[in-house]
Amino acid sequence: MEYTCAKTKKDLEEIADMMGRVFRRLSWFEFYKNRMDYQTKAPYYKPEHSRIAREDGRLLGHVSIVEKFIRIGESVVRMAGIGDVFT
Repeated sequence: MEYTCAKTKKDLEEIADMMGRVFRRLSWFEFYKNRMDYQTKAPYYKPEHSRIAREDGRLLGHVSIVEKFIRIGESVVRMAGIGDVFT
């Protein structure tokens, strides 16, 4: 088993494809397009925070660390969570 982060456009495409198969509420194409937009345009998305598991070159699982800033009263607080989990 190999564990790595998303490093290439192909990695991002594979993640979007698998997530479209597992989680879609829209058509696969719409989900895929939205996911690719998120992975390539969202200012807080970092490919190095997408962890992937492969075996024999095949994508088996994914988890991402979601890092954002939120406002609590007058303070801006950095927060993180886990998201986009599939196996």
